[in-house]
Amino acid sequence: MHRVEPDGRVVYRTNCRSSGKKKKTYTPNPTQVYEWDAVGIKPNSFVIVQVPTMAIHAKTLTGGYPVAVYKTKQRKHLVAMYGFLL
Repeated sequence: MHRVEPDGRVVYRTNCRSSGKKKKTYTPNPTQVYEWDAVGIKPNSFVIVQVPTMAIHAKTLTGGYPVAVYKTKQRKHLVAMYGFLL
């Protein structure tokens, strides 16, 4: 026992410790982006796409919206955001 709260509740001492971590990776399902939203997307560009929450776990083609488009994978040159060229 660690202490008794003023309301009479007993608080026990805990000895928490980390039991390890495991890195989990997955490949997202193909995402469909409409042509009018794909402004600035070119081969080898890096695209951040927003998809509906439940669609992430679906096993089918999902629709998405490009939030940010970068010229390369290093993400140094932002080309477009939310379907608008910068």
